[in-house]
Amino acid sequence: MGGYFAKSNIDREYLLDFFTGLRPVTAGWELMRVGNFGDGGYLVPKDLLGVSGCISPGVSEIMDFELQLSKELNIPSVLYDASIDAPPHGDRHIKFRKLFVGFNHGSNYLPLSKTLDEFPNAEDASLVLQMDIEGDELLALASLEESDLNKFRIMVVEFHRLQDWKNHTVFEKLVFPLFERLKSKFDIVHIHPNNCDGVFNISGTILPRALEITFHHKSRRKSIPSYVSIPHSLDYPNSSEAPDIRLDF
Repeated sequence: MGGYFAKSNIDREYLLDFFTGLRPVTAGWELMRVGNFGDGGYLVPKDLLGVSGCISPGVSEIMDFELQLSKELNIPSVLYDASIDAPPHGDRHIKFRKLFVGFNHGSNYLPLSKTLDEFPNAEDASLVLQMDIEGDELLALASLEESDLNKFRIMVVEFHRLQDWKNHTVFEKLVFPLFERLKSKFDIVHIHPNNCDGVFNISGTILPRALEITFHHKSRRKSIPSYVSIPHSLDYPNSSEAPDIRLDF
C-alpha cells in the first residue's frame, strides 16, 4: 500500500486548482524588472527602499540581479554557490561564499536559515531572497522557522521539477503545506514560466517544468489585493531559443 501511494498521482482538478491559486495579485505596488532581459532577470515590487540586504543562493554565471541592487540602490548581497570558485563579477557590495544552500548535511552545504547570520541586525520584512538552487528550494524553504520567513520582504524563487508535484506524496507532504505557509505571510505578486526547462502534460493541460514566483510580505500592502493578468509587459523569455510558455488563469 505504501509503495503504491508513493507512486500515485493526485487528482488532475486538484492540481489545477492549486495552480490557479498561484494567480498573482497587486496590493498597491508597481513592479520593476531587476536583472537582465532574459534568464537572471526578475520582476519585483518597487518596495526596495530600506532593504538591509539580499541573500542569493545559486549563482553560476549570472549575477545581474545583485549588481543592479548594488549599483542603483546600494543594497548589499551575499552569493552562495559551491559549483564556482568565484563570482563572475566583482563588486564592493557583494560577498561570495563557496557553499551550496539546501537541505543537505554535506560539508559544502549551508541551511537557508544560516544565511540570515549575514545580516544579524535585519528587522522583519527587510531582506530580499533571490534563490535558484535547481530543485532544493522546496526543502530549503520548508526548513525555515516562522521568524526566519518574516525576515524577508521580497522572495524571488525559481521552483524546478514541477512535474514531480503530480506525485501524491510530494504534493501532500511538501508542496501544499509549504505554499500554505508562504501564502499566509506573502502575496504572490508575479509568476513567470521558465521556458528553458520545457513543459509537462497533465490530462491535456500544459504546465511549465520550472516557474519563477515573486512573493511580497503582506505587511507591506498598500491596498486590498486584486488579481492581475500575466504576462506582464516587462516579462521576457528566459531563452530566445525555445518557445515562450503562457499560463492561462
